[in-house]
Amino acid sequence: MDNLNPFLRKLPDLSLDEDYVLDDFRPRDQLNSVLWLYARPKDLPRPSDEDFKYRGNNLGYVFGCNSNKCRVTKQFKIGNIAIFAYKKRIKPLQLFHYITLPFTEEAIWQAFLLSQTYRLTGMRWHGGYAARTFVLLDKDIVKVTDEVQEEARRIWSPDLNVSVVLGDGGAVISHCWFDRWKGLVQMKWEVKYDALKRQVTGIEVKDEKVLVKYDCGIRY
Repeated sequence: MDNLNPFLRKLPDLSLDEDYVLDDFRPRDQLNSVLWLYARPKDLPRPSDEDFKYRGNNLGYVFGCNSNKCRVTKQFKIGNIAIFAYKKRIKPLQLFHYITLPFTEEAIWQAFLLSQTYRLTGMRWHGGYAARTFVLLDKDIVKVTDEVQEEARRIWSPDLNVSVVLGDGGAVISHCWFDRWKGLVQMKWEVKYDALKRQVTGIEVKDEKVLVKYDCGIRY
């Protein structure tokens, strides 16, 4: 895809600056690594594999979170006539710097989902270690591995259901997901919000609690 804006169709409370598109900051031949969303200016083409520069690994490409810049060709024009072209260095821009949203529970949750997209799309190598199965309500326990479903049902209570609590300068998100290397885990996140700019400025893990232990047994 030329851009990943279709993700936003499911997140209607998020408004991306019209001069930008969502993109994936990875070489095409490394799409088995973790998805890395960023906002790319529309007037710049999507980087090609050759645009990603050597950063110290023996394959000559950067990988997902280890990369922080690449180069794309940009033309300088006068009167729609190309005068010269040059290589412009770009780096993955802060995703939410170009997205505005209201300060509501639903909008904050949508912003969180966008930030966690790679947890839903997963990846191929390393057994999909980045993927998580979201268990937001008791009905979602059926998604949990059979070995721990009974225990998960036994310990579940309404306070484990997903919640978004708004406060001064941000919100706290609480939810559960199933991690094949830890088990059923309750996660709490702090979301920072700039009311003046109507932007999320940070999403960080606040607490992580294993409710039901499980380990799929895969070793690297």
